[in-house]
Amino acid sequence: MQQPQKKSIYQYLLVMWLLSIVVSCNCKNASKPATKKKPDTTKEIQPTLPNLVLNSDKTTLQGDDVKFQLELKNDSEGEVNLSEYTLQINLQEEGERGEGSMLHYQDAGNSGHDESEINQSLIYFTKQTGLKKGNPTIILPFELHHVAGVTKVTITITLEHKDKKENTPPITIVWNKFPPIMDQMIQDAKSKGYNFLADVLTKLQKGEAVDINSIYTTAEKETALHQAVRLRNLQIVNALLQRGAELKKNEYGHTPLRYAIKKGYVEIAEVLIEKIDGSQLNEKEYKKNTTLEYAIVHGYIGISKALIKKLNVLQLNTIGSKHNTALHYAVQADSEIVEELILKGVELDIRNQHDDTPLHLAVERNDLEIVKILLAKGADKTIVNDAGKMPVDLAKTTEMIDLLSK
Repeated sequence: MQQPQKKSIYQYLLVMWLLSIVVSCNCKNASKPATKKKPDTTKEIQPTLPNLVLNSDKTTLQGDDVKFQLELKNDSEGEVNLSEYTLQINLQEEGERGEGSMLHYQDAGNSGHDESEINQSLIYFTKQTGLKKGNPTIILPFELHHVAGVTKVTITITLEHKDKKENTPPITIVWNKFPPIMDQMIQDAKSKGYNFLADVLTKLQKGEAVDINSIYTTAEKETALHQAVRLRNLQIVNALLQRGAELKKNEYGHTPLRYAIKKGYVEIAEVLIEKIDGSQLNEKEYKKNTTLEYAIVHGYIGISKALIKKLNVLQLNTIGSKHNTALHYAVQADSEIVEELILKGVELDIRNQHDDTPLHLAVERNDLEIVKILLAKGADKTIVNDAGKMPVDLAKTTEMIDLLSK
């Protein structure tokens, strides 16, 4: 009976020893911080898309310059699948009135399109389906068709990949009907004391409403165009003309053109003549002579020719100071102007207040060259003036008498 009891004691001691070992191990483990499992930081490798580069040959357009072209090239080693890219183009218009500007372009089949909004795959524009590095650049030409009243169009162009992972930066092209008003133009006007002109330019620059032909209420009662001519700033003159400036008279009856001629600002005068409607160009001013007569008398041959080309026959035959016409003044000035006037069809035998014809005056000046021109064109040499004299009676040389006696 003692042996089983002894065995039982041994078993008890063995169990206790094993428990002590377990407790000891747990304590040691408890003294150490638990180790967290490190997350898997391995990134999923995405395939690199070929780099399709979009460029434009222009970023600004102005006036009649309305054409531009987009250029596509591959800058990477892989081949670009053009069907995976979409070209998006939007137009935003500015102006007092009118809308409906469009872009004209051709598709891959050479069919023409006019649209204000474009959203098409690249293969809609070209028969080419892929583009490798070193391949010729793909050219896509466009032309802006703007409508009256629109003064500015902003064209925004975006190239999008179907997975939207490799979009190229958008391109912006801006068309302006007129050149922008620059800060320097405003400063130039202010520096010379032309504050009214500076105010008008500032409003135009900001897009604010302004009557460009309003009169500045000083003693001279001038317009902004008067002051721009006085400033002798051709850039400002052009900017005002493009926005509708007209040849208004000031308090003394002078137009900006008359002032430009008087001061010898030939380039400005020629620009005014070119861009102003002909109906405004030959008005009589305070001494009743016309702008053309003034230019002829003061020897501005180039300006005179420019005016003659712009004016119609009725204007060229306008009677000015002392009932003279432009031809009366021309025969006393320059043979080239005489020929220009005759080519336009002016009256050869028109009389002034003394009943002198242009031929009378040319003979009196003993200008054989001009007399020959007038006679060759059919001038009447038998007309008598109010002193009872025909042209031959005013001849001073035998050569002139012989010429008129034929």
